[in-house]
Amino acid sequence: MIHNVDQKTPVVRLTHPNLRNGGSLEVAQHAAGSAGFRPDTSSVLWACGRHLASHLCEAPELIQGKRCIELGAGIGLTGIAAAALGASEVVLTDVPAAMSLLRANAAAASASHEGCRLIAQELLWGEQAHIEQALSRGAYEVVLGADILYFQSKEDVVKLVATMDGLLAAGGAVLLAYEWREDWETTDAFHCECAARGLHSEQRPLRGPLGEVDEDEAVLLFVSRGGSDATAAIF
Repeated sequence: MIHNVDQKTPVVRLTHPNLRNGGSLEVAQHAAGSAGFRPDTSSVLWACGRHLASHLCEAPELIQGKRCIELGAGIGLTGIAAAALGASEVVLTDVPAAMSLLRANAAAASASHEGCRLIAQELLWGEQAHIEQALSRGAYEVVLGADILYFQSKEDVVKLVATMDGLLAAGGAVLLAYEWREDWETTDAFHCECAARGLHSEQRPLRGPLGEVDEDEAVLLFVSRGGSDATAAIF
């Protein structure tokens, strides 16, 4: 269960029996109206971050023992949840303006997740130097993203997919929690660019503590290399 998701409290708390260290974790946010609040997506938790973190709690086998990277991590809840569920390594990434809070949350959480390397670093989509820095320890078995696909230009979508493709290990998968906002051009560009790079994308239900998340709220975009048969063999 996720507590404090109204974007007005300084701390978001996630509880689930599958989480290590007592079944709960806390992540700071710069709540609306606070001195640190920024009018963008990096200061507070958004719905898809809550949905994807809950989905991982319900299906920890998706990330247990695996190297994970989160794109557009914001306050870092999804990636920190992955660390608390048994990922071997988690790298939280975002734009420069988000890094102060993201690094603070990663540092606070890393002490509680022995056995998982948890760090935060800047990563701009499509920037090869940033991608290579993220790959310094190898490619990632799981690429995570929550609400990072929304009304972007085709150019930005191309950069996003190129980044996913560059980071993804052979046999790995991308898990994106996506809220439908009737952004047809963005989603069409995303699926077309995935196909052009040999990435298979499909829509799956998101799972929460009370069952599946309503598709009107969010869905899981599952992306992997190869066709549907290859995708089914991954997880």
